[in-house]
Amino acid sequence: MNDFLEPLSSIKPTEAPPFLLTRIREKIFIKKNDSLSPTTAWALGISLLIVAGINIALITDLSHKNTNNTENMYIYSNNSLYSNE
Repeated sequence: MNDFLEPLSSIKPTEAPPFLLTRIREKIFIKKNDSLSPTTAWALGISLLIVAGINIALITDLSHKNTNNTENMYIYSNNSLYSNE
């Protein structure tokens, strides 16, 4: 059993590199300042939803107007008053 544990006696404790704690604190500080506040995130989310809603409303309104124009053109082209015959 001692032969098996013999390599463990050569293990030495590790030493932390200099300024390790200050580097860790700096990374934590940078990470905290890098994120958005919840208020800003909500404001951006709501504004994106408003812009998307306006776009959807405009697109559906334009497609509805184009459908009516197509129907009117079909009616006029099939009307005997507007034909060349």
